[in-house]
Amino acid sequence: MKTLKDLQLFAIISELPSYKAACQLYPESIVADLFELVCSAQKNVALQSAAMKIGLKLNPEGGVDAFEAGAAMLRGLSHIGLYTIKKNVKKMRLWIEPALTFDEKERTLLEPTKFESHEPIEPQGGLADNKDLILSKYSQHDKPLNYLFISKINKVPFKLDMDILLNFNGNNMPKNYNRVTAAYLGKNIYFNWKFDSRGRSYSDGYGLNIQGNKTVRSVLSFANEEVITDPEPLYVALANARGFDSWTWNARIAWAKKQTISHDVVLHPDTKYPEKYVKTIRAILDYEAGIPSGFPMELDATASGIQIMAAMTGCETTANEVNLLDSTCRKDVYATLARNMNTYDGVIVTRKEVKYPLMTKYYNSDDVPRQSFTEAEYEAFQTEANGMLPGAELFLKEINKCWNPRALNHSVTLPDGHVAHVNVMTGKEAKYSYEDVTVKYLYYVNKGNKTSFRSLSPNCAQAVDGYIARQMILRADFEMVHVHDCFLYHPNNNEAAKRIYREILASLVTDFNINHLIKGLTGKKSNIPVDASLADKILNSGYAIS
Repeated sequence: MKTLKDLQLFAIISELPSYKAACQLYPESIVADLFELVCSAQKNVALQSAAMKIGLKLNPEGGVDAFEAGAAMLRGLSHIGLYTIKKNVKKMRLWIEPALTFDEKERTLLEPTKFESHEPIEPQGGLADNKDLILSKYSQHDKPLNYLFISKINKVPFKLDMDILLNFNGNNMPKNYNRVTAAYLGKNIYFNWKFDSRGRSYSDGYGLNIQGNKTVRSVLSFANEEVITDPEPLYVALANARGFDSWTWNARIAWAKKQTISHDVVLHPDTKYPEKYVKTIRAILDYEAGIPSGFPMELDATASGIQIMAAMTGCETTANEVNLLDSTCRKDVYATLARNMNTYDGVIVTRKEVKYPLMTKYYNSDDVPRQSFTEAEYEAFQTEANGMLPGAELFLKEINKCWNPRALNHSVTLPDGHVAHVNVMTGKEAKYSYEDVTVKYLYYVNKGNKTSFRSLSPNCAQAVDGYIARQMILRADFEMVHVHDCFLYHPNNNEAAKRIYREILASLVTDFNINHLIKGLTGKKSNIPVDASLADKILNSGYAIS
């Protein structure tokens, strides 16, 4: 939880008799966490959830002891006027109900402004351990992390785009949007980046976040501006914002050249990303006027998880479906699957409807496809998907074999020295009784099991995904950030970004393929045939990121 001391409301809460009374019994930092949990929620909170959150502060080891400690604190402070413990005997439910009331101004202050403009934070060391850079209590480890990546990406400054703010203020933005943005007008904004246990990286901000959705990140531009030297990347960005990112480069550019480029933008009702479309129009006008721009060009990997599996297994069939072969044709694996499924009687599905089921299929999920489709659609999905991407199927099968049911964790060292280290957390159920109500709660222990093997394939793919993102930033001699497999950079660096991505994917074929991954996970040599010739073909592909 964020500390209450990061909230403006702390000045009000800290003077309350209930707060002072609680601090006589428990450390102030934990009391602040409790008050934040109850006050910022402003609604009923399940006792099980509150007890575990508070208990982990009292007993970081977790488990039953943490829950019991949290529940004891909730019981012990139920008299101070912060909340009341409620129960429903018939339904066997327990919850805490906030008792404090706030006026309109105070309710506004309940929303945290944790994110502050600051100078870029420089982590200590090169490849070393630093728990401050790892998200989540259960993800902590002392293995090496790539600080060089954190150091570089932390230094990328952004600024607010006033044009987008004025024209789109309030549309799909966070509820505290006005107050957060007002604090950063005219200032450089730096984000703090952290890793999860697999090595995927996340920007740490509140309200404004470069890893937010396209609406939110459209209000951010690079603070370091350049005169745009080539309009074609902007034409691609315009077509992408309209929703035509599955077209070829030439088709997108030709379409964009036919559009009216004017300050008086008329948006087509089907425009996929209106804010980004307007932002791109403004960037084209800046190009035409020779005005420096901080416009963030964005290109996404096309089915990144399947791309990774194709490259690491050297499978040309799979690579061909996810744009790692042809330089002239823009493939869409999800649209292809939907089209094939629609040849079956009684089946009518869209690209959007098949995307998530196909992604999760290679992450060991059969539940998602079953729940997403009718019986006829599911049968068509299974028939058409099976054999369509043999490299992904091979990756899944071989990585599943690497699961050790007795291990407390599974870890692998990526080529940059960063260690992906995932603890095996096994869920346990326990019961808690309060007066005449008994409820169940779930807690986790670091213990091996046979059933969590399904997590290994997605964790490994996402560990490699994190490595690719780090390499994209470190190999570039220009400013770049990422939203996982989407990369943001100045339009002048468009061709360089595409080249770097191809080079990294090609290196997975020869320098860190499935055999290297298996050896890292198990310590045992693996000799799965991997066609090294795929690397050169990836280098000559055209739409790996599009």
